Amino acid sequence: MLLLCLSAPFVATWYMVRYVSQDMFFLQKSEHLMSLARVLNQRLGPEGYDGILREAGAESAPREEKIAVLNRALHAVTDEVASVSDGLGVGFYSLELDA
Repeated sequence: MLLLCLSAPFVATWYMVRYVSQDMFFLQKSEHLMSLARVLNQRLGPEGYDGILREAGAESAPREEKIAVLNRALHAVTDEVASVSDGLGVGFYSLELDA
């Protein structure tokens, strides 16, 4: 009985340290990912994909050409963001183009 009473605080402390530190770790990762998403969104610009396609004169181009234009325009941004995030896949996705 004495052993059980003495070990209870150690078990409780271990449990708290493990789960609190795990929550803090995931919160930090989540904040990092959200900040990267904000950077990508900012670099995309207020007009988004439509603005990039309009500037390139590819508004009415075929799907493949639109994808190529967007890839060329956003390649440097994705490389820059990926360079600060080792092991993280970074990119843009268009629902309209499914690409």
